[in-house]
Amino acid sequence: LAVVPGAGPGEAAPRIEPLAGGVVNRAFRVDTRAGRYVLRLNADAPTARALGVDRVAEVAAQRLAAAAGLAPRVVASDPDHAYLITE
Repeated sequence: LAVVPGAGPGEAAPRIEPLAGGVVNRAFRVDTRAGRYVLRLNADAPTARALGVDRVAEVAAQRLAAAAGLAPRVVASDPDHAYLITE
């Protein structure tokens, strides 16, 4: 949670709500004083690859769609693709 805006150390406790959906990922709505975000915890790399998931392409497509106003903005994505945070 430390990478979610407004949820880091010294901040008020965020409101966290699990979201339905996803086959192998887990997603949560995280409300902080800084805004509302979706935190997706991605499946481990071997499972994702077995399903044909390309996290690099996925984040790139999300960023392009957000720039065009068609999708939420990517707030953070780690290099190992363990999580994705969007507005």
